[in-house]
Amino acid sequence: MLKKNKILKKICLKLSEEEFQKSKIIEVFENIIFVKKRKFWEIEIFTSEVVKDYNQIKNLFKIDVKKIKNVKKKNWLLQNHNNDCGIETNLFFFSQGLKKKKPKKKSNNNT
Repeated sequence: MLKKNKILKKICLKLSEEEFQKSKIIEVFENIIFVKKRKFWEIEIFTSEVVKDYNQIKNLFKIDVKKIKNVKKKNWLLQNHNNDCGIETNLFFFSQGLKKKKPKKKSNNNT
């Protein structure tokens, strides 16, 4: 679990398929994203202990680190609230109910 006062960093790596399979890096780190792009794997490791994890990657796995970036702080609740646009069909309106948008009511005047 990450502590509030520590700055979160992102360590970026790029590995070939063979390096990725051989390293078993995904078994060591908890907060990791890995995506295959063409012949390479792009890996992002999120950590608050950059020096320790950087040394572990360099010494244990013998992998060169591509980049180290700061992770911007986000208010996930506010972003989720602002992105709640909903989906409307002829009969229903679906949303998470975060915004107070009312669906357009359709009347049946077929009498």
